[in-house]
Amino acid sequence: MAERIRTLSPRDTGSGIDSPARAASGLRADSTTRGVRTVATNIKAEPDLGDVYRAAPTTTPLGDAHGDHGRPVGVVEHAVHVVHTLTRSTHPRPSARKLDSPANRRLGLRAGTWTDEKPRPIRYAKFATDECAYLGPLDDDEREALLNFWRSTKMLGRA
Repeated sequence: MAERIRTLSPRDTGSGIDSPARAASGLRADSTTRGVRTVATNIKAEPDLGDVYRAAPTTTPLGDAHGDHGRPVGVVEHAVHVVHTLTRSTHPRPSARKLDSPANRRLGLRAGTWTDEKPRPIRYAKFATDECAYLGPLDDDEREALLNFWRSTKMLGRA
């Protein structure tokens, strides 16, 4: 498991999530320790089915309704060059197929729904960057429900 936690200082002059300007990925999580601001991002470069990430809008060419903020995505399938994910929303469109998702304090998620309205294929390389912050795995029951939801989405031709 290639999981690591990276903590950076805003004094770093390199580009990326540590940039003194606003973060390009929208995944900035600031905290203050003794007056020094830090940025923490969990990175898991090899996603497993049922893993949840907070994906930046830069991971998709379509952008995101959240603007610069990341959106929770669940990993549902591995392909040759991309990982297929479904997005999670607290206010899905009425036309979307939905799978209810309870609040999950461990992952920092409020009650919401998984939706197949805009499946998001994400290149594997994005998972090794700050653009996909690893939140953790889904509980077994929700994981199986999400994977079944994805299978039915594909059978209906919506993916």
